[in-house]
Amino acid sequence: MASISMIKCFIAKKETLSQQKEDSTNLDLSPDSFLDESNERYIPMSDYNLWKYFITTNHNFKIVKEIISQWIDEDERKKDPNKYDPQLLERVKRLELTFFSKRRNLRRRIIRFIPETNFEKIKQIIIKNIQEYGMIDTENEPFNVIEEEGYWVKEA
Repeated sequence: MASISMIKCFIAKKETLSQQKEDSTNLDLSPDSFLDESNERYIPMSDYNLWKYFITTNHNFKIVKEIISQWIDEDERKKDPNKYDPQLLERVKRLELTFFSKRRNLRRRIIRFIPETNFEKIKQIIIKNIQEYGMIDTENEPFNVIEEEGYWVKEA
């Protein structure tokens, strides 16, 4: 895998922003006020425009901040340990789920990049959602989970 150009962005629900504007004039509504782990997403640059369209039109979110950089896997970091300053590396794991979708009658692959601090929690939510929506058919094909250690390279 090595390296992927990626955008780290922070999102907020549009109605949350509107409601907060109405409720208080002293509230901090700057983009930086929404910068916490629950609002961050890591999206490969090749998928970003389509993802942004869906998240803003279908799911009613607003992008409050975007940062362009790269994600590297553990092997890439180990090749040249001096290439990346450890202070600029943020642990972000790659999750790949493959399964047979009953709804679409085809094999599906879902890939997400998740901060290590929230990885297990978010992984379980994603798996639960797949199972609840009846998307998985374990009789025809097993549910495969691949986890890969990696890093978001912060801007210097």
